[in-house]
Amino acid sequence: MQTQTCYTYELDDTDRIVEVDEPWLCFAADNDAADLTRERVVGAPVHDFIAGWTLSSHYARLYKSLRHRGAAVTVPFRCDAPDMRRHMELDLLPRNEGRIHCRGRL
Repeated sequence: MQTQTCYTYELDDTDRIVEVDEPWLCFAADNDAADLTRERVVGAPVHDFIAGWTLSSHYARLYKSLRHRGAAVTVPFRCDAPDMRRHMELDLLPRNEGRIHCRGRL
């Protein structure tokens, strides 16, 4: 049985990244985004890393709804590389104090 690596990060109640794990950092480095270091992303608004106003706006509404409803949601999405098509899922789990735990997996 193949194990599935998860890439996790956490948002505070203002959609700022407050935590990223080692697999997340390794995934970024392995995919030509070595500039996405812990020092660069922690404290930054997650919307700085979402391409396009429409998608960023969609996620902002999703985060707000998630905090209000208090129920987890899974978002399927594509995370393509120049030489491959990747399908991923992002589990969004509400936490205390308006935080959201985000867990992505291939």
